[in-house]
Amino acid sequence: MHKQASTYITEIAGQRKRLRSDMPDATFCTWHAKTLVILEYIHEIAPLKQRFVDVGRSDDSVADKVEQVRGILLAVVEIINSPLFGTGMMPASTLPNTGDAVFAPNITLTNTQTLTQSIGVNLETLLQRVDEVQGISGENKEAAKSIVRNIWDYITSGAKDSVKFMDFAARLAVLGFKWREILSGLQF
Repeated sequence: MHKQASTYITEIAGQRKRLRSDMPDATFCTWHAKTLVILEYIHEIAPLKQRFVDVGRSDDSVADKVEQVRGILLAVVEIINSPLFGTGMMPASTLPNTGDAVFAPNITLTNTQTLTQSIGVNLETLLQRVDEVQGISGENKEAAKSIVRNIWDYITSGAKDSVKFMDFAARLAVLGFKWREILSGLQF
């Protein structure tokens, strides 16, 4: 396990608690700078770090910025809890292919039954999962469907770059989706 994973999660959770939609702009800028210092220590989240910086520089309202950075911080925590940090989950790249390109983010080292079962998920199932999520705008669902299609194309092309995949997953999280639930059953 990454020795700093729990520390990162604790620090990020503390920063998320301080985040308010009604913050004055100057307070948000100070919060953003302090949070960025924490994120600088986590090298594995480079694409999210850049998005975080871009949100801080945008001309959006503070409420819009707050919504965007909440999604980014949620994605950061999911990455910290992912195989990338060695938090008890088997990296997908070590799993054998089982036919169609699939990604299995929820397979643990101790779950041998899941490792031996055939996994079958298709693009239609993934898109249906996006539609079934409650409380997310139609605009965000359409954006998520586009991302899911890109993920599907990426995985079926045989690519195995986990950083690129995590960037796609982070985009889903920023839109308000729990990417592990949407992409459950895929492995590559």
